[in-house]
Amino acid sequence: MKNGKIIKLAFGIEEFKSILNSFDLEYQFIYWKILNKNIKNEVAEITIKQKIFFMEDIPDGPKAWDMKEQISKMIFKFEKLKIKNIFIIHKN
Repeated sequence: MKNGKIIKLAFGIEEFKSILNSFDLEYQFIYWKILNKNIKNEVAEITIKQKIFFMEDIPDGPKAWDMKEQISKMIFKFEKLKIKNIFIIHKN
């Protein structure tokens, strides 16, 4: 997506790999999906599903195209319309 519009859509892992390879990314690609949001006054709480795809083997770590998925809550605290603090709480 770019500016809220879908510019490429993949059907299946092979198309997804092809699209990512065309972006010439160095190590990883991160996908976020907003599951829930709660915005009140100067605090925003956003629950996201995060998927991380590694583009190449990491020594003693994940292999290329392994996927790690987790749910996280991000809490943004604002002061005078600027972000003052960001907290990230991983659920799994």
